[in-house]
Amino acid sequence: MSGICAIWRKEQPERIAKSLTLLTAGLATVATESASQDCDQSVGIGVSARFPEQQIYRNGNLLLACDTDLINERELADSVDRTTEDSGEAGTAALLMRLYQRFGTEFVQKLRGAFSFVLWDRRDRRLIAGIDGFGIKRLAYYQDEKILLIASRVDALVRTGEVGLDINPRAIANVVNFTSNLAPETIFTKVQRLIPGAILEASGRGVHIKKYWDMRYGVGGDSGEGPLSRQLESVVEESVAAHCISDRFSQVGAFLSGGTDSSTVVGMMSRAAAGPVKSFSIGFQEQPFNELGYAEIAAKRFRSEHHTYLVGPDDCFEALPHIIRSFDEPFGSA
Repeated sequence: MSGICAIWRKEQPERIAKSLTLLTAGLATVATESASQDCDQSVGIGVSARFPEQQIYRNGNLLLACDTDLINERELADSVDRTTEDSGEAGTAALLMRLYQRFGTEFVQKLRGAFSFVLWDRRDRRLIAGIDGFGIKRLAYYQDEKILLIASRVDALVRTGEVGLDINPRAIANVVNFTSNLAPETIFTKVQRLIPGAILEASGRGVHIKKYWDMRYGVGGDSGEGPLSRQLESVVEESVAAHCISDRFSQVGAFLSGGTDSSTVVGMMSRAAAGPVKSFSIGFQEQPFNELGYAEIAAKRFRSEHHTYLVGPDDCFEALPHIIRSFDEPFGSA
């Protein structure tokens, strides 16, 4: 899965490097990930990078790690002054740092896309962490009077040896009822997950969670079915097109099940006209579960470059250890 992490040791700061190494190592799910970390006094941040947008950056007063998939990065870059030191591998992290310097924590409201970040402000002695409004990127955290731990994976927190492993009964109920856990709950009683659209601020005054965005449901002036349906189509098309803005459209693809949602996305991608759309479908050797026929209909309709794979029993047995490792918490799905 890869991801980012942070640690603030309020006691025994000499242990910060060892604790951070354990925390960062717990993020990795494949051997090809590249781990890096940086410390400042009693605070450290780390990243286990699998993609270029997972970065660490620091300047005189700030230390930042991010895991991003932003669709408005070019617009954001135009809104702040960039220096030559911002270029290179740490471009996105440097951009977020400059946005923070200009707008404070309100900068998160300007980010569009999936993101998580941890930021240490040395001057204010404040640790800040945040995730996007839909919780596409995740952060879990643990705190007591001695330490604050933050990581993309619950498993990374556990590997430090600092976290109690008491099972959370509410989490079991969530999995039974909803097939997954609901933030801020996690499977462990003393570990919480940051809710979507929120930032965590930690300082000498304690840890506080602040909501910066939430879903709003409402109807505008014209609530007729016709105008609303046209507005829905326009918004979906705009969103899909925004995700397709890339110099490497050939590396962009979409899962295609043949259902309404995925077929709509592939259709909207074909309207972007940035090149042939790559679509991918998974089928099953057990025919009652195989819906590849519907996916092929959609692929032909939108003239996508279509790829399929049939999953058999051997694939399932081979994948189980990777599935368990990747999900990080109990998860139920047929």
